[in-house]
Amino acid sequence: MTTVLTSIAKIFDPTLNPVEAFQSIFPGSIESSTVSRTSLDENFSPPRDALPSEQIQLPFENRIAKAIHDESSVWILSMLLPVAISLTIQSHVPFMCSVLPEVIFLAYCLAKLKTKLNYLTIQEPLLKDRNWEDVRNGIWEDSLDTDGKRAFVMGWFYDEPFERLRREDAVKFLSWIRFGTTLESLTPIEQHDVIYSDLPRLEKEVNNGVALPQRTSDEEALGCMRFNLEPIRFRPKPLLFYAITHGVHAYMHSLTSKLGFTYVKPTNSTSGLPYWHRPPKNCNKNSTPLIFFHGVGGVGFYSSLVEELSSTIDGHIFIVDLPFVSLRICDSIPKVKDQVQSIVQMLDNNVGVKTKATLVGHSYGSILQSWMVQSQPERVSNCVFIDPVCFNLHHKKSLFNFHMNRVDMKQNKDKLWKFDFPFSIDALINLAGTELHTNHLFFRHFWWATNALWPKDLAKNDISAAILLSELDDIVPSQEIEHSIYNFSQDAIQSKSHFWNEIISGINDSQKSSSFIRTEMIPGAKHGEILLNKEHRKKAITKILAMIRLSNIKSEKEIISRKQATHWNALSVIS
Repeated sequence: MTTVLTSIAKIFDPTLNPVEAFQSIFPGSIESSTVSRTSLDENFSPPRDALPSEQIQLPFENRIAKAIHDESSVWILSMLLPVAISLTIQSHVPFMCSVLPEVIFLAYCLAKLKTKLNYLTIQEPLLKDRNWEDVRNGIWEDSLDTDGKRAFVMGWFYDEPFERLRREDAVKFLSWIRFGTTLESLTPIEQHDVIYSDLPRLEKEVNNGVALPQRTSDEEALGCMRFNLEPIRFRPKPLLFYAITHGVHAYMHSLTSKLGFTYVKPTNSTSGLPYWHRPPKNCNKNSTPLIFFHGVGGVGFYSSLVEELSSTIDGHIFIVDLPFVSLRICDSIPKVKDQVQSIVQMLDNNVGVKTKATLVGHSYGSILQSWMVQSQPERVSNCVFIDPVCFNLHHKKSLFNFHMNRVDMKQNKDKLWKFDFPFSIDALINLAGTELHTNHLFFRHFWWATNALWPKDLAKNDISAAILLSELDDIVPSQEIEHSIYNFSQDAIQSKSHFWNEIISGINDSQKSSSFIRTEMIPGAKHGEILLNKEHRKKAITKILAMIRLSNIKSEKEIISRKQATHWNALSVIS
């Protein structure tokens, strides 16, 4: 470790030629890195054990008290019956019989966390057609001024003042944000890319190209929110909690069966995704298929939406089941590329090869929409994003709000705790954000650079999108997303060629992009309320139906265009 630190210090020595210094420490090629994180040199393997969190948290006793306060409702509900029976028969046996399984289950969860879930994972490669240069440009182009760029960077340092940022802090941040690990765990080529490519770009964007100062001996390192390197955080849930979540899933099997859906399990549960499928009604096979991706909590929260969609849509409907974010006991999380392939296979098997679909996703479900837009745009007709977490994901807000906020010292120091009704939106989000298996996904299998989606990704693939945002969303930065989409739309308008330029370049109407990106803010709505509130849900369904109609019109035009092309080709052959 000392040797590594000495080497890093040597790199930062301004008296040395940077390239010579780097080559003296890491002999060999210094070409730009194209290696995958799955093929590291033996001497540069990532750490196996989680690193201590660098967040300044509430004191331990305050965190315990807050956990008891926040989780008390579900535990009280789970103990009501055994306590009532014990009081009725004047015996502690029923109560003890209910406590013993809880203790055993807690021990099981802790053992599983220690021996399996808490180990660090290697970052998955970016999806095809996306490279780090695209991601890096997306990050810096999102903010229009230096203050916005500084706010983005310092957000990951728990909003410390920019004046405290040192070069060593920036390198630590860049190593993580690009490769998902520490600088010491990178290969020489990757270290070179961070220090001589990413760092100068950061200094150009946030410090007018001036090198950041180095840390002095009396300065402490800034704490950085590197969530996938930290220990998994969770609060124990009673067995009743999982009985309810698994029971709701069983209920959805019954409900969807009545609505004409069939549940299809993957041939390999470790690489595929299960789904519900309802074939077209009234032999309407030409209508664009709909694929719905649910968010954290599971399909049960969307039962009303599923019923209303199934009664209003004639074409294929697919509801993809994501058990690892459904608050169920599920340790297996397929790789990103396997999940994408599973969705493609679902369309191929049930609708046809090369078929396009309208994708609808809520919250975490928008991540799968992002993957499809990036790597399978030819299978995406258009999208409806509801409370999406995929936009502005390079900012820390969504992950911080869902996982880190509840124990952060700055956020909770003078904040009064409030008691939420057990089935309120806030209480349900709190339960979801502290559940073990859900946090296993977010702390070990959530790769922001792969998950993030920028408006330009939609535009370049000619994919239209309707984005529904909740005004009072405590997780998704709705106002920032709305602002980003607006800025992109204005830039797109300004960048479009005028009529004469189009004439000169030979672009005709058939070649012009017909896609659009529109946002709508739902006043007074919180995260998830769009789907739970009847009036808000009506707006969501209206948007979904409109996008399906748009897809159908577009599909019909493409069919007519292909027929005309075939006709003219035939005539040309005859003549």
